[in-house]
Amino acid sequence: LLDDPSWSQPPLEAIRTGRVLVVETDEEAAGFAVLGRRGDGDAEIERLFLCPGHWGSQALDVLISAVAERAAAEGAWSVWVASSRAGAPFYEACGFIARDTGEGEGDIRLQRPIRAIAGLA
Repeated sequence: LLDDPSWSQPPLEAIRTGRVLVVETDEEAAGFAVLGRRGDGDAEIERLFLCPGHWGSQALDVLISAVAERAAAEGAWSVWVASSRAGAPFYEACGFIARDTGEGEGDIRLQRPIRAIAGLA
């Protein structure tokens, strides 16, 4: 993945439209997330990349928190992400919950609620 700039660099259009959130440590980029919108008003992580030197660091928590804060400010109730089944535990460790397992061995959809529904919190 590191040699493939389509994964390790955010899309230019996402940069132009302000949909890229970047986490920095010691004045260097540690990773980024591209935030999209779903038709139901919720947010979707379209791409997430964390430099290997920052795996296991707090950079991921900071990035996911920034995504949730931005999504909530834009009126979303949840942040969604698509993952392989093998990658699902990574997102579950970040507070995402598997919601749509689909059929077969394909992608799994995970949700991270970011705002409580009145009366249910």
